[in-house]
Amino acid sequence: MFNDISTAQWMWYYNQYIEDQESNFISSRNFVEYNASFTNPEAVSKIKEARDKAIIVSDKSFNAGLETFFGRSIEEHKPDNAKNNTTKVDLKNVISAYNKINKKNDNKAVVDYKHWLDSKLE
Repeated sequence: MFNDISTAQWMWYYNQYIEDQESNFISSRNFVEYNASFTNPEAVSKIKEARDKAIIVSDKSFNAGLETFFGRSIEEHKPDNAKNNTTKVDLKNVISAYNKINKKNDNKAVVDYKHWLDSKLE
């Protein structure tokens, strides 16, 4: 069944799998909190309050906090070839690699995620 699905189908499957895992985690957590509330309701309410007060920190704020904590910039230690790596993709090479994969797998109607491992994007 999984041998003949496309990359888009793999991505959709993975997304659904992650959502199921998150839903299962929340259900299990709620069940544990429900059971724990019979023995120590104060602790459960404190845990719920702490979770409600939790905030989402943006990447920029998180990096600024790290820079303050360590006393130096994070960006200055990146290798030179790591900057703008996504813009250095040669589309001609990517398309030719994709065509080679399709020629190699003429008997398959779709190209799945495993064949993208053969592609060289840089």
